Amino acid sequence: MLQALLHKKLKDSFENPHFRPSEDSLTSSVVGLMQYLPDDIFWDLLRSSCGRSSNLPESVGAIISVNFWDRWDATDTWNTTLVEPDVWIDTKDYYIIVEAKKYDASGMQHDDQWENEIKALLNENDGKLDKELIFIALGGNESLLDSTCIVDGIEYPIHTASWFNMLHAVDKLKMSLEEGHIHRLLTDIIHAFTIHGFFNITWLHTLKPINLNAQSASWITDTLEFDNHIMFRGLYRPQNRIKYTNIPLWKK
Repeated sequence: MLQALLHKKLKDSFENPHFRPSEDSLTSSVVGLMQYLPDDIFWDLLRSSCGRSSNLPESVGAIISVNFWDRWDATDTWNTTLVEPDVWIDTKDYYIIVEAKKYDASGMQHDDQWENEIKALLNENDGKLDKELIFIALGGNESLLDSTCIVDGIEYPIHTASWFNMLHAVDKLKMSLEEGHIHRLLTDIIHAFTIHGFFNITWLHTLKPINLNAQSASWITDTLEFDNHIMFRGLYRPQNRIKYTNIPLWKK
């Protein structure tokens, strides 16, 4: 969020006293926190947000800088004054552009915007890149299959990505770690996703099957035999407590 505040990108989020999530506040909140993670973890989360066929490198080298809404030369682009990529990351071995959209809903990404940003990056580097370019279109894609963009006769791959993929990767990593500063950062990233309407979901097909037997019935009835008023205080007021006699025993 700090980056959006510094670049005066929050006017749409605070038009009234209530916070209104925007594309810029989402980008700043999530990627703005991710940049404080170790370089390899930051890149791995970005890579994990892309489709499985992206075939991105496992390492991009040390991260030199992470830049938000840089203003680039718009010469020979569709823009008249400047080009403003959402995130531009300079690493030892690659240039990385992240064009972010507010939702994962399809139809929000546009190839002319990809072309503008690649051309503007070329303008900033005297027409030729000295590092390979990785372009990530985050959110707003019809699918997570890679696309391409041709600029000055050169074909550049466009790696499509999903905010939900990124959220799942963050949550999975958090669950694998013990308490510590990285765990705290990941927790805040998940909170940032939450206030922007992205929730991590455990799908039923991912749950391990549970085998039920004669003892299972006793366990279930014992579990349900609690004081509902104490357990769910503030949620509802039950008319009657659940009774053991109301629950039929299961037969093996």
